[in-house]
Amino acid sequence: GHEETHAGRYLYEQLPELFPHTDARSWFVGNAELIEKTAFRNSSLQGGYFILAERALGLYDGDEAQILAWTERLLERYPDNRNLQLSKASSLWAIGGRGVHLQWLAGLAERADADATTLARYADRLSEDARRLPEALALAHRALRGAPYHATAWNQWAGLTWQSGARQEADWPADRFTDT
Repeated sequence: GHEETHAGRYLYEQLPELFPHTDARSWFVGNAELIEKTAFRNSSLQGGYFILAERALGLYDGDEAQILAWTERLLERYPDNRNLQLSKASSLWAIGGRGVHLQWLAGLAERADADATTLARYADRLSEDARRLPEALALAHRALRGAPYHATAWNQWAGLTWQSGARQEADWPADRFTDT
């Protein structure tokens, strides 16, 4: 559905009051696609802000299990939210250890729509075990094919390439992963 307030009105109906310097309401009236996209983006951001607040409070209280519980509840509502997925990964690392953490990241990495940050995080964790370095390097390659200028993925690939002994290859330019 559309982004509604507690009063049952669409959020864009409140724009004259919230954003008075221009007629932003007119951008949304009759534009269901923009309303839907904006609602999804804003709800994802709000979920991320909520997790940041929960994590800050939870770390203060030291209750990682509560953070995980809240994250899982939010993931039920927003299953594709990358911030929530990575927050769960962090909680699993803190509570369940390496095995549970890697299992969660592996599941995310198996998805066709896995993003570069998730792939780089998983590659980083796998690289802690030298036997899994080739798998980690393949994940970093995959991340860069999807997002050739993603700084974290690039750093991960270069570090893994260097670690594997291919030091000269680690200095190659970023356009190596583009189709051009």
